[in-house]
Amino acid sequence: MGGRRLHGALGALFTLFAFTRCLGDPLTLVDPTPVTDASIEHEPSDTPGASDADADSESDGSASDASDGHDSEADAVDSGCGKDCLGGDCIAGKCQPLLLAPNLVDNTLPTGIAVDPAPSGGVFFTTYLGAQVRRAEKDGSGVTVITSFPWMHSSLDIAFDNHRLYVTTYNASGPSPVYSMNDDGSDKAELGNTWFYGPWLVSFDSNYVYWANRWDSAYITRAPKAGGSSEIVYQPNPSDAGTAQPGGWAVRVDGTSLFWSVEHHVAKRQANNTVTEIAPETAYDIAFDSSYVYWAAPNMIRRRAKDGSGGIEDLVSGPQIGRILLDGGYIYWTDNGNPGGVWRKKLVAGSAKELLVGGLKAPHGIAADARAIYFAEQQAGQVWKLAK
Repeated sequence: MGGRRLHGALGALFTLFAFTRCLGDPLTLVDPTPVTDASIEHEPSDTPGASDADADSESDGSASDASDGHDSEADAVDSGCGKDCLGGDCIAGKCQPLLLAPNLVDNTLPTGIAVDPAPSGGVFFTTYLGAQVRRAEKDGSGVTVITSFPWMHSSLDIAFDNHRLYVTTYNASGPSPVYSMNDDGSDKAELGNTWFYGPWLVSFDSNYVYWANRWDSAYITRAPKAGGSSEIVYQPNPSDAGTAQPGGWAVRVDGTSLFWSVEHHVAKRQANNTVTEIAPETAYDIAFDSSYVYWAAPNMIRRRAKDGSGGIEDLVSGPQIGRILLDGGYIYWTDNGNPGGVWRKKLVAGSAKELLVGGLKAPHGIAADARAIYFAEQQAGQVWKLAK
């Protein structure tokens, strides 16, 4: 049983996330072997994600690329791997992932994931079943529950913002809120003054928290971090009511612009409130660097110049692309099939995609700090770390 990804009938709770596929093969720890795929047709003018300065100035409010303070020269080197595997095994010259959050007795369906970039910082994830935010330690030493949400509410997406967490929740029976809290769960508060149907992906800038609403005509909404009323950033025109299906999928923010996706539409809104269409299709996640906006379309990762000029480039094909992440000159993504995997591709002309970890049971959320990537394996109820 199952579906393509995180959409489907509202009443079909598990079909919503494609979480109830039959169990797949055991986890496959693989050599990241290049696989031939469509390559970028031209060299980017400045390699996306190559500098920490770009990452810091172009934060999308979903994951931090800031340095975690480690001295790379002091890192332990695992024999045969040539680098510190950060607690993971070194097998056949390749670092293997370290299990941070095992599934003990409850299959919680970990979904969203966010990382504190500090060496002692936590790995925070939402549990779709159980409606909690949990913290895993980066060394795999333990997991704690940060907060729980009311009965019938599921926790969905999460963003980390300088020791503040923003979390969207989903309620199959009606509207639900978006929360703000400290990273220890204290000072938890609802954002804005209105609940919405299906708050989805969440992002932030210096003053506001933004989120997409999956089943609400207020497609894209924001609320002040400091407290105050919600504001609708984008909703369909009345003339679209007969043809447009309500549904906000993704929202990401840079310093001057807001990128979002609703049904069959990827768009950019600039500070002067002008809107530019990036692509006439649905995107399940969005990321950007200083030059391009990237999105996860059905079975494809694509990009276009941030101002909407030029053509659309196809970067990667894949059967069930879930979440995407730009980091260190690579684009990473989860294939949330069962079995699925975690992949990456270097953002230079002619590069091939690499399978980093295969045999996963519906991996979804992905995040990174300076030394590792982190991913949530939904159906297995587990969270992992893999040294870069």
